[in-house]
Amino acid sequence: MPNARSSGHGSQPDRQARTQIAALKYNQKKHWLALFSCRFDKKYVASTMHIGQIHFHHNVAPYLYIAGYNYFHCALIKIIAKQEALSDDLPTVLPAIAKVISLDMDLSLSVYTREYWRQTENGKDLAWMVD
Repeated sequence: MPNARSSGHGSQPDRQARTQIAALKYNQKKHWLALFSCRFDKKYVASTMHIGQIHFHHNVAPYLYIAGYNYFHCALIKIIAKQEALSDDLPTVLPAIAKVISLDMDLSLSVYTREYWRQTENGKDLAWMVD
């Protein structure tokens, strides 16, 4: 008798995981596109801080969050440096990208700081942030 795996459809948890991963990828792409539209308004700030809050509540350690930004930043630099190697704008563009990414990371991680202060005052153990 064929099981869910052998039929090519996967189990329910497998489908849920794939759906969640697809949604995460979509939302991450949407966020980065919005970030580089350079509209740093109230909507952007609220969205970015909401993302930080979600990551905090899912126990995404700050060092992992920073590593993700670093990975993206380095990949973006490589792409731009290859495409614009001879451009006179390169010395201006790369620092501008660093500033935008740093702003985004700062806003997101500021949520961690506020939540950490709030929760440690209430006696919660937040060892996951450094493990």
